[in-house]
Amino acid sequence: MVGTLFVAATSAQAEKLRIALAEPPSDEVAHIFVALDRAKKMGLEFEWTAFADEELAIQAILSGQMDIGFGTPYSVMQRSKAPVRIIFQMS
Repeated sequence: MVGTLFVAATSAQAEKLRIALAEPPSDEVAHIFVALDRAKKMGLEFEWTAFADEELAIQAILSGQMDIGFGTPYSVMQRSKAPVRIIFQMS
């Protein structure tokens, strides 16, 4: 599985981090939930939303509905001229 954390460049920080998951929760993304649980214990406030695919997740980020996302958005990023950055990648 390839995973990527992607984020749109914005100037404002939300009080509660809004996270887009670019696929329904499954065993393949369990590591994300482990990391989020650890972050919550350290005081990070967040809410997450699972989207049916990467296209919907990245649209939510670009529109400002979500702050960051997890997924494999390469094709969407290639088509978009929006200021989106990959800040973490694993394979």
